[in-house]
Amino acid sequence: MGASSDNFEGYVIYRSTELDGTYASVATTSGTAYVDTGLESKPYYYYIKAKDNTNNLSVASSIVTIIPTGRYTTAPTLIQKPTVKTQSFIATFNWGTSRVASSFVEYGKSISLGETNGQVDSVTDHEVIINGLSADTKYFYKVKYIDPDGNIGTSEIGNFTTLPPPVVSEFAVTEIKLDSALISWKTNTSATCILKYGAGSLSNTIEETDGASAHIQKVVGLVAETDYQAQVDCVDGDLNDFNSDQYNFATPIKPIATDITVQNVENVDLPTILIEYKTNIKATTHLYYKSSEESTPHTYLTEEKTIEHKAEIRGLDPAKEYVLTIIGTDENGITLEPVEQKITTKSDSRPPEITINRAVGKVLGRGASSQANLYVKIETNEPTKLKIKYTKGASVSGFDQSTGEDPLNTYHLMTIPAEVGQMYSYQAEVFDEAGNLTNSKVSTIIVEDAKSSASEIIIGTTTKQFGWLSEIWNK
Repeated sequence: MGASSDNFEGYVIYRSTELDGTYASVATTSGTAYVDTGLESKPYYYYIKAKDNTNNLSVASSIVTIIPTGRYTTAPTLIQKPTVKTQSFIATFNWGTSRVASSFVEYGKSISLGETNGQVDSVTDHEVIINGLSADTKYFYKVKYIDPDGNIGTSEIGNFTTLPPPVVSEFAVTEIKLDSALISWKTNTSATCILKYGAGSLSNTIEETDGASAHIQKVVGLVAETDYQAQVDCVDGDLNDFNSDQYNFATPIKPIATDITVQNVENVDLPTILIEYKTNIKATTHLYYKSSEESTPHTYLTEEKTIEHKAEIRGLDPAKEYVLTIIGTDENGITLEPVEQKITTKSDSRPPEITINRAVGKVLGRGASSQANLYVKIETNEPTKLKIKYTKGASVSGFDQSTGEDPLNTYHLMTIPAEVGQMYSYQAEVFDEAGNLTNSKVSTIIVEDAKSSASEIIIGTTTKQFGWLSEIWNK
């Protein structure tokens, strides 16, 4: 219309209610279509002009006229394609349209269809449920919808296959305990079922109140080590009766602990107890234990499942009564009936503690006649016997000498003859009355050098000053 595409701004739309009347600008649009709303059912006249970005207008287009009717002339469009949810004798169709319309489905066992079902309510979200279909059968269909103005829309022809006849599947008995079990099953259509079970006869029943396709019931009051039978009878939404096969299951053995022994362990640094027992089925080794002075029990657990169990519990307090509770879980996830045992730990299974370990090397006298000793001071937290192992030089093992045994005391001072200026390594061994042994860390000490006597000092000085005399003497 004369406007250059380089500076094109849009179209100005003019409207009048008379052909030769006054035209007013009603809108500006950059597109090639415009919807004018809020009109009456009478003639309206329009023309347009193109406008550039400097607001220059082109010559007017030709005039067009239209009388709005307020009615659609085409059917709504499908904005959600049809989906089909099938059951054995039922199919549910869902689809969506851009405007409200009725909902119908034409269907049949051949592509010519032939049957129709639906409702006239005008909606945008459509659902049609068709009952009375044949099970395990292929059907063809198309959806049909009519808007309030009589415009008819349809989908393309599709197909679906109904599910097989109602059956019970995936019947399972799980979480079998001594006195209970979970029984589950599935139906390929929504159904209400009655679970029948018993030992020797199906004398017990559990009835469902609501229909479903996944079913689960917990049966209680069972007896350990007993064989049971179970079966379900079901009714689907079309009142079709169907049932499962009869299934067998057995409750497990009740796990128990026998041959229990609890004893103190000898010759250990800290009080230790050993618990041994057997179970009639493989189970974890699991115990709780606590002394009478403790409010919260400790736990011992070995996850490996076994028949013969052994637990060694270390680091207990001496001369304390402990309560032990044997539990454990067997291969079926069943916990043993708790068994309680009591034991008192030994009064002294803890080795003595060396609280002071000091040593010094001293020289007695001067000159060549001097003598040296090592003095080792050991103090312990309880009466002990002491022996010192030692050797010349720096060493952490292989001590080739030792002292005699110092009698029971908490204070020890040992004197060891030594050589002047020599390095020594030693280790203290302490024993308490119960025979518990503690070794100290290896210590190293150097004995001081001997001090020169007065005559040796004079001779040494003279030698330095008159060394030429000694050289002559030695010639």
